Amino acid sequence: DEFLSEGFGNAEMAESAELDLEHAHKAIGRAIWCFKQASNSELAAKARAHCVSIEFRMVLGPSNENRNDAERAMIELKGSQIMESLAKEGLLLEVMNAFYSVSP
Repeated sequence: DEFLSEGFGNAEMAESAELDLEHAHKAIGRAIWCFKQASNSELAAKARAHCVSIEFRMVLGPSNENRNDAERAMIELKGSQIMESLAKEGLLLEVMNAFYSVSP
């Protein structure tokens, strides 16, 4: 199916280390749309988990050093929940990306 093929291409693009987070977010958004059009709820759910992680990393920004202990604890909690969701979906590369984004 053409929508599945396009969805896979966009999902792979979103995983590329060569893309910044903004472009990765756009690519995974297109993947979600394609998977929905193909009526594949499993792939759409996997792409949504990836999207949540990208959005989390976009909000965090590059540095954790200016945050207080309570903020860092909340970030670590949210990050661990996202990583658990990603692991359940088999998105191990994105688990690592999320992990490094919350590491001090």
